[in-house]
Amino acid sequence: MDIEHIKTILRNVESQHTFTKFLKTDDLSFTEPGVGNVNYVMRVSSKTDPRKTVIVKLAGPIIKALGPNYPLDKSRNNLERKALRKLHDVCPGQVPEVFHWDKEESFMIMQDLKHYEDMNWALMRGDIKQGAFRNIVEFATTLHRVTHKKYCPEEEFEVMKQTFRNETMRNVHYTYVFTCPWIKDHPANFPSAAAKEYHALLYENKRVVSNTLELREIYMTKKECLLHGDMHSGSVMTNGEDVKIIDAELVCVGPQSLDLAFLLAHFLYFYHVHRIYPRKDGEDFASRLRTMMCNAVKQYFREISTWLTEKECETIIQEVVGFTGCEMCKRTFSAAHYHESDDYPLAEQSCIRQGVKLIENYKEIKTIEDLMNILQIDSLPLSPSSSG
Repeated sequence: MDIEHIKTILRNVESQHTFTKFLKTDDLSFTEPGVGNVNYVMRVSSKTDPRKTVIVKLAGPIIKALGPNYPLDKSRNNLERKALRKLHDVCPGQVPEVFHWDKEESFMIMQDLKHYEDMNWALMRGDIKQGAFRNIVEFATTLHRVTHKKYCPEEEFEVMKQTFRNETMRNVHYTYVFTCPWIKDHPANFPSAAAKEYHALLYENKRVVSNTLELREIYMTKKECLLHGDMHSGSVMTNGEDVKIIDAELVCVGPQSLDLAFLLAHFLYFYHVHRIYPRKDGEDFASRLRTMMCNAVKQYFREISTWLTEKECETIIQEVVGFTGCEMCKRTFSAAHYHESDDYPLAEQSCIRQGVKLIENYKEIKTIEDLMNILQIDSLPLSPSSSG
């Protein structure tokens, strides 16, 4: 990100919001709070008063993680602004506030969640509470229920579908979750050496390829409710049990199952990390994480079963299994890798094996008991030549 360019556009900001006034008058410091795959994010703070701080999110003309050969429409920034407003209306206080948006430069000035941390880091440390899982599920179930086609007035639902068609970013998922990872040696894939050992599991399994194409069609055609669209642990900020949901640029109306599936795919990665690389203090965080993860899944289906039929819940269970598998494989073969995955190659390999298993069997998983059973992965073999 060009700091001088950021300084220039901030000097020209006309926003009168209290939280942005210091940008014109104070000596500023610039730091990158994290590494995003799509957009550029910068923390801008006053050097004289660190309480004055905001996040600037800039939509560049390319996919950041892939480089200049992968262009992307900058207008996605405006759609994310609308999405955050909608998410705030449905789930007040659970997303960051937007202070300013600039159409010409495609950037937002947002609330800095400086007292929160990326959930990935908390999961990596083994410092996470069940309450955080519970609050994430409450966000998802509230969003899905309030915006669901069964409860949302028909005219309002149609407006929402049009507002959040988000074809640009939906095509990102179509391409980089459901297409490129399944094409051997595709230039958009960046598998690690550990992942390459498992090529055959993806590329020589006709059932996996066929089921992935079916799941891709479900993602592109099913319109059930508003989704965050990219709700993995890297899109969650935590402060103890409190959570904030960020990065809503992939918002869309789609299959209800997707949000839970992406969360589950990332929770499973951290489960494998702690299972294979135990903590030095001897705490069995893997077992605790699995319990919290399974409790969260049960909570989600317990809540949605109060307003969906048994058959509808069964379909969502199947799709959660399939989409979880797709995301697990995508994260190991695409440019958007799991958090610090290079340091945990055996965990990455376990994710590939489990992802393949989930995709292969998603149509047979119809109950919560089935789902819990397929998540019992303590004895999953690590050798690519092993069965299972």
